[in-house]
Amino acid sequence: MAEHDNEGFSDEFDTARLDSIGPWTVEADEECLDIYWTRPHALQTGWVPFDLRFYTGIGTSGDPASLDPDERMFELLEMFRARRDEFVGQLQRLTEGRGGVESATVAVFREGDATDDDYTLAVLLALADDQEHSYQAIYDQKAQAFTTLVV
Repeated sequence: MAEHDNEGFSDEFDTARLDSIGPWTVEADEECLDIYWTRPHALQTGWVPFDLRFYTGIGTSGDPASLDPDERMFELLEMFRARRDEFVGQLQRLTEGRGGVESATVAVFREGDATDDDYTLAVLLALADDQEHSYQAIYDQKAQAFTTLVV
């Protein structure tokens, strides 16, 4: 089990759920919380190494409500994990002809006060032939798929 102080988390938040994913690190300030996992086992495939990132921010409202990861963030991660092979196929199609993918980060973002519009599931990609740009494949909830790749 990892040893962490509760920097950035509320006193009520239990980090055991984070530990169950794998070893993690956190960066926090008054406005955001960033949690990182390097290559958690449940996300690994034969394609590229996957990391994981949870990000919470107070958003444009400036509301200092808890930055703790919430249930919806874990649900989005579980959806990716459950559909991992399907999603990897979609990501492979989106990156075809781009010279290969070196690494990918599954990222679950929450900005603001936790309405459905405040959550984003994305995969951040490092492409071998383009070190100058970061690419994102953003999950489209209506299409229930990763449909576009953006810089």
